[in-house]
Amino acid sequence: MKKNKNVQYVLIGLVVLIWGTIAWQFLEMKNGNGSDFSVGDYNPSLVKVEKLVQDSFSLNLNYNDPFSAKKVFVKNSIPSTTPTPVRRTAPELKNKKKVKKLPLPKVTYNGFATNKNNRITKVQLRIEDKLHTLKVHDQVDKLRLKQVFRDSIILEWQGKDHLVKRNK
Repeated sequence: MKKNKNVQYVLIGLVVLIWGTIAWQFLEMKNGNGSDFSVGDYNPSLVKVEKLVQDSFSLNLNYNDPFSAKKVFVKNSIPSTTPTPVRRTAPELKNKKKVKKLPLPKVTYNGFATNKNNRITKVQLRIEDKLHTLKVHDQVDKLRLKQVFRDSIILEWQGKDHLVKRNK
């Protein structure tokens, strides 16, 4: 701004003018010279005060609850402030099938394959003399691979976890 000294003087004058206006309005308000309000003509006896009458009504609670299967009619009562918990029960199954628990098939953990970050990506298993290559969460014959470690694996068979050590 060395080239435009005239612009600099105009801007400084504009800033002083704006702040001067703000300061003048603040001092005018502080001194109370404004005649906007007059307190002398107020007479409290001329003001009418009406008393409010309380409404008398009753709640009509004779309707069906849209969220309940039962039809319940309540006669002119106010519901309690603490709601009662609703517990759902599972429907009883009449035809329960018995699941035969099969023994864990013969599983051997042969080895694993890694990626560039040395993370185990695939595992080689022998299940009942058949060779399988699995990833984590893969499933073969209701046998699911849950976790993989370098020395062992965890398999899920019929809802239970089984640890299988690695063959060396």
